[in-house]
Amino acid sequence: MRLCDLTPQHLSEYYAASRAEPSRRRPGHTLSATTLNHRHTVLKTALRYAVRTGLIVRNPADSLDAPKRDTAEPELMDETAARKLLAGFEGTDIGMLVWLALHTGARLGELLALRWADIDLKLQVVHINRTVVEHMKKVQGADRWFDFKGPKSGKGRAVDIDAETVTRLKRHKGEQSAQRLLFGIAWADHDLVFPNSGALRSVQPGEPVRPRRSLGRSDTVSRASACPA
Repeated sequence: MRLCDLTPQHLSEYYAASRAEPSRRRPGHTLSATTLNHRHTVLKTALRYAVRTGLIVRNPADSLDAPKRDTAEPELMDETAARKLLAGFEGTDIGMLVWLALHTGARLGELLALRWADIDLKLQVVHINRTVVEHMKKVQGADRWFDFKGPKSGKGRAVDIDAETVTRLKRHKGEQSAQRLLFGIAWADHDLVFPNSGALRSVQPGEPVRPRRSLGRSDTVSRASACPA
């Protein structure tokens, strides 16, 4: 079809045909609404360029609404699954991290940026006011691979914790103090609740754990994921 003959009706027919097109990623399914939205965006951009360069007078895609993206419903973990998950991580090097994640609802980056100064063990409150950000590549002039910034919501929040969580945090802090003594001056003190304890060679002991790679490759994660949840 010649570009100058293209009409909104042709594009509508193309989108209708795309909805019936089988998906390569999901056998037995048709293309998702998100994929259709991407096709519309690319096509509309290309036609806008054609208008700008004088190939056509107007953009036929302007008359059509973009297909709506898919909105996935969140999968909520019930109490039985949560107990199985906690049991699978019990005694591992990130057991306390998983425990606090389930008992506070904090994101991974927020937990990895959490400081002991942010936790009031007497009042049983955790203050979440920052997250750790990993630089994908070394920033010129920066002397470290990470930074801390405010949470996505733009403001911090306080989360109440129960007595058992307080007891576990106290035990975790004691174990961490023993690790610090072993590393001596090699320990980078950022007052973190969940620092690298030496297991990651690319990260100095005491620095944050790399959120994008380290936990996903942990042997403890593989072990715990084998438990039914």
